[in-house]
Amino acid sequence: MSAADKLVFRGIDLKEVEDFIEAVRQLAFAQGKQRNNEWIIDLVDRSLAGDALRWHAALPQETQCNWYLLQRALVTQFPVIFRGIDGIRCDLFVQYVRRKAIEYGKSKDPIWMADYASEVIAGDALRWYNTLDKETKGNWDLLQTALFQKYPTSDVRRPLPDDITEQGTSPTANSLCLLTQFPVVFRGIDGVECDSFVRHVRCKAAEHGKLKDQIWMADYAAVAMADDGLRWYDTLDEETKGNWDLLQRALLRQYPAPDVRRPVSDYEEKRRGSLMLRAVTGF
Repeated sequence: MSAADKLVFRGIDLKEVEDFIEAVRQLAFAQGKQRNNEWIIDLVDRSLAGDALRWHAALPQETQCNWYLLQRALVTQFPVIFRGIDGIRCDLFVQYVRRKAIEYGKSKDPIWMADYASEVIAGDALRWYNTLDKETKGNWDLLQTALFQKYPTSDVRRPLPDDITEQGTSPTANSLCLLTQFPVVFRGIDGVECDSFVRHVRCKAAEHGKLKDQIWMADYAAVAMADDGLRWYDTLDEETKGNWDLLQRALLRQYPAPDVRRPVSDYEEKRRGSLMLRAVTGF
């Protein structure tokens, strides 16, 4: 059975949507069909099942037959439904709530964010949610802390290619190009990733004419946080979270650049010592 035959999309949640879109793109690229809309649409059609199949059947024909429009419909129709599976999905859920809060101008309203989150919790997560006290349910700051404690992120990271990483941390021309083209997820891995993330935020601010807008830049950075980076971010005070200058300083302190120096040869070491001795003795 080929990889295309194994591909199934049931419309469970946004994580499945993201995995499905990525799989379709990879299969299309592997077959040299990444620009062939009809080939991609045929692949998608035979991969649908369950709720996704019913939803797809109700779409306008224009959307069904256009991969670009269909992708937009997918990410719009299937919001994050948090079912309490693991820490990775927990991080995605927290990011999703934050994006929605910014979209509706409610990023500073912890009550609105807590209420919104409560509407998209299901399964085991809903059962856990119902064990929480009223104060935690009604305040997003308390609720997301409880979420992180309940669903910690495992310290297992997917190996990344040497030349380029998904965060754009490789100091090559290609990675810098990607950095300006696609959203970056900051996971709090090391100083190299941090430097790339800071550059990315600045590039995006320049692109949108927001280089002088400290709040916009801080909000943009906030929705890109994930994994260890997200957990560190949530320990910061509100003033730092709301101001890009303060936030980037905190980032650079927390994730310093690696101290990579060129190895010094024995000859250079001896010569350096000789020069220092001459400077001290005058000989």
